[in-house]
Amino acid sequence: MEGSAVEQTLEYFGVASGLLYLYLEIRQKKVMWVVGLLTSLIYVFVFFFSKFYAGMALNIYYVLISLYGFLRW
Repeated sequence: MEGSAVEQTLEYFGVASGLLYLYLEIRQKKVMWVVGLLTSLIYVFVFFFSKFYAGMALNIYYVLISLYGFLRW
């Protein structure tokens, strides 16, 4: 049961950081890339623990694109 509580907390934090990312994207702030990277990194772990490897791979791609976007902004 302890693992599921950690996973649920990660999911809540991922949703909250995703909403923050959306707000920062609307405001066109550079820090949105850092928040997006954090959000995607959280979901890499959430999908890994859920054994949903396709979702995990997609979020690894998002992590890399967030790094690229931050550097190119």
